[in-house]
Amino acid sequence: MSRHALRHRPTRRLLDATCLLLTGAATSRAQTQDLGLRLRRVLPLACRSLIIPSVPRVGTSTLSIQLAALLTRTRGLPGLLLDASENPYDPSTPTWSARPGARPPTTAAQAHALVGITDDNLLGRLRLPAWRDERPPQWDDVRTHLFRFHDTVLTEAALMHDAHLLASAHHVHSVVLVSRATRADVEATRRRIAALAAPLAQVPRRPRLLHAVVATEPGSVLIPRLRKHETLIPFDSVLARTTATRTPAPGFIERPTGLALTRLAADIVDAVDVVEAVDAARPQGNS
Repeated sequence: MSRHALRHRPTRRLLDATCLLLTGAATSRAQTQDLGLRLRRVLPLACRSLIIPSVPRVGTSTLSIQLAALLTRTRGLPGLLLDASENPYDPSTPTWSARPGARPPTTAAQAHALVGITDDNLLGRLRLPAWRDERPPQWDDVRTHLFRFHDTVLTEAALMHDAHLLASAHHVHSVVLVSRATRADVEATRRRIAALAAPLAQVPRRPRLLHAVVATEPGSVLIPRLRKHETLIPFDSVLARTTATRTPAPGFIERPTGLALTRLAADIVDAVDVVEAVDAARPQGNS
């Protein structure tokens, strides 16, 4: 981190605390409690989310890891993070490969032994072939054998055309499109979301489209006013130091970033109930 960032970080934390006092701690506590309830709600089945970058090098890997860690630690249940990005974020992550003739896992312990578990014994990680066009068959294999043993399953994909996104949309509860915090990128992603709305309405299980706007550089962010299901992830000096072997825990990142990640994670959890409720209400002939 630069000396400039080190000099100003204590000031930022002081400003955070001052704003909290001036704007009302009671309101902040109520919002925190609401987010906590949303994050910890009991789900009917594994929460499945697909995270897709809209442009290269937008911080999708860091975002995916932070969301997966936040969900598992908050919910206290095992989760799975699948890295199907263009470039492996952590080369030490185990690679999933189908084993002909091998018996599939029948217990949670057997399933968790097949994935690389992090130090908290909650988050498993697997490397898959890059998911840039058609869905990798390894993803379907993992879905068949491992998903049911995990509470949350997040998949980081590569840049993907809309046709391939639509072909796999019914397998997840939410799709998080990640764009850079510039006016051009935000507006381009909004146009993409609008174009996806009509064809997604015909999908048997329509996922919720979420938009994560990531500030990849320090300084002011000049973007259009955020809409529903859009979240700004502010630049964070801690996350800027994240590497493949060192990932700061959600509790140690800066408060605005932690709050933004928590809101996005809560939206991901909310999507499960929404998608399952809509699917249950569909006439059997249309499913």
